[in-house]
Amino acid sequence: MPEVNTKFIANPAFGVTSVAGQALTLEIASRTSGGNHVGYKCLYFDNALYSTVDQGLTSVAPQCSFTDPSSGNTLPGKLFFLAFVRKNPIHVKKMNVRASDYKTLPASIEIQTPNVFTGQMDRQIVNVTADTNMYQNQNNIVTLDCDIYLCRESIVVFNASFTSASAVPLFIDITFDKYLSVEKALVENYQLLVTDAGLASAINAEIEQVNAKTADIVKRPAVMQPTMMAANISPWRPVIGGSAQPRLTKGDNI
Repeated sequence: MPEVNTKFIANPAFGVTSVAGQALTLEIASRTSGGNHVGYKCLYFDNALYSTVDQGLTSVAPQCSFTDPSSGNTLPGKLFFLAFVRKNPIHVKKMNVRASDYKTLPASIEIQTPNVFTGQMDRQIVNVTADTNMYQNQNNIVTLDCDIYLCRESIVVFNASFTSASAVPLFIDITFDKYLSVEKALVENYQLLVTDAGLASAINAEIEQVNAKTADIVKRPAVMQPTMMAANISPWRPVIGGSAQPRLTKGDNI
C-alpha cells in the first residue's frame, strides 16, 4: 500500500532526475574590509534578501540570458539560476572548490535554510579542508562528495579568512543529480492521496497513531467506594445511653 504524507502535501520523494548529472560553475566574489579582501560574500537565493544585501554570486556558467526586444535590456544568467532554485530546489552530490591560491580556500561551506516550524536556521555543513576526498592532486582545487540541498530560502556562507589587496574570486563547480519540482510534487501527491489506496493508507496511518497513544495511557483503578459490607463490617446504630444496638430495620419497634 503506498505511503501518503498526511502532514505535508508536497513530498520530496517526487523529484525530476537531471540528465547524467548537470554541472554548473558558480563564481563568488570576495568581500572587503578596511580596504583589503578578507573573505567571501554570501550567496543568497531569496530575492527579498539579495535585493537588500550584497549578493556574492557574480556569474554562472553555462548561463542562459534573455534580451527584452522592446527595451533591449539583457537579463544576466545568474538571475535565471537564482530564480530556478527558488522554484526548484536542487540536490548537490559533488562539488569542486577552486581558488587561485590554496590559502584563500574556505575551511567550510555552510548552507543555512530557515525552519519556520522551529524558528531556527537548519544547517548543512561541507568541510572543505578537514573532511575532503582529494581526487585532484592540486593544492588550490578540492573535490569532494556531498549530500546537500539548495533551496529557495537558502543562504550559503563561505567560512574563509585571508588578506589580499586585490579581489580573490572563488569558483564552485556543483553537480546536481535531481531537482524537486514543487508543482509536480503537489500534483502527484494529491493525485495519490485522492485514490482509494492512498486514502486508505492515510486513514490507517491516523488510526495507528490513535492506537499508539491509547496504548500508552496508564489506566487508573476505579475509586473504591466506602461500603461497609465490602469490608465485612456489620452495620450498627449509634450508642444511646448504653451498649451499641443493631441498626433498626423496617418493622422494628422502639
